[in-house]
Amino acid sequence: MDGDINTIKNKIRKQEHYLDMMNSSINGCIATNKIVIKEIDQLRKERSLFDVIYKQLETEICQKNKELLRLIILTDRTKNEKEREHQSLEELKKTAADD
Repeated sequence: MDGDINTIKNKIRKQEHYLDMMNSSINGCIATNKIVIKEIDQLRKERSLFDVIYKQLETEICQKNKELLRLIILTDRTKNEKEREHQSLEELKKTAADD
């Protein structure tokens, strides 16, 4: 009977040791999960900040493009007016030379 009791005690000790190892493993996983959750939260904050910055840059680029288009149109108009004035000046010079 003592052999049976010792065998049972030995099995219980092995099971307790196994449970302790599994408990340590689970605690390690929980600690790792907490670290990963903090990292994910930090990355989400960064993403949110980058989204705000991206939106601002996108708006600024759109405004700059509109301003650039406005300046291009203004430049074309000015160039066309300059050419017309130059032609008028040439015509006046011809008229003056003919007289």
